[in-house]
Amino acid sequence: MNRSNQLSFFALSLKVAGIILILSAVLDYILLPWMLGVPFNLGEKQWQLLFVGQMVDRGLTPIIGISFIFASYFLETTDQPKTNKFLSLKFWGVLLSTILGVLFLIFIPVYLSNLNEAKTLELENIEKNVGQVQIQLQGEYDQLTNILQNEAQLKQVETTLAQINQALSTGKYQGKTLNNQEIQQLQAQRAQLENLKTYKDNPQALESRIKELKSQIETQKNEKATEAKNKVLQQGLRIGLRSLFLTLGYGAIAFLGWRSFQ
Repeated sequence: MNRSNQLSFFALSLKVAGIILILSAVLDYILLPWMLGVPFNLGEKQWQLLFVGQMVDRGLTPIIGISFIFASYFLETTDQPKTNKFLSLKFWGVLLSTILGVLFLIFIPVYLSNLNEAKTLELENIEKNVGQVQIQLQGEYDQLTNILQNEAQLKQVETTLAQINQALSTGKYQGKTLNNQEIQQLQAQRAQLENLKTYKDNPQALESRIKELKSQIETQKNEKATEAKNKVLQQGLRIGLRSLFLTLGYGAIAFLGWRSFQ
């Protein structure tokens, strides 16, 4: 096989490979809306995020296929007869590059805007959950305070604690033998009542414990908020920059391709 035939063979191989890559990518794009694992909903922000992210992640395949087709024309050594440009693979490669270049350019603000809204919603959910925990904690604190200020309830605590201690020492409660699960439940209840006695003898211990729990809740809230912001920043940089690079790549191919037809 002489050099001319080798180049022609390589050119044909590149065209075939390019066509396969492009058709595979186009088919993937067509089926993508139903492959996201969530119901198709073009107006849903979460669906848009998933769709754009997957489109950008698949954006290299078409540009490789188009590059193969363009390279095949460069390798062809014989003059090709002029044909209608609409029948030329080069024309359709340039047109596809133009469409994808515009598409990936639009994806940048759409993705970043939706990602910012998702971050705001996530931070609001964190604040809401923390607020619910704080309300629950305050309710438990008020309940404990009321018990500590009520002598009748304190006597009931002493009576209940004595009954639990007796049940745990004998292994029976109200004439019934305790199983392991019941023993664990009584041990947990005894620990709570003993803590209550501690708070009675040292009211400041309850205040300190509540402050400690509130500090832990605030710390966890800040950690989750920071994690959510970092995740958004990483996703925004990854998808935003990749979409920008794809826009520049497809745009350059489209610009040079249209110029070649002039």
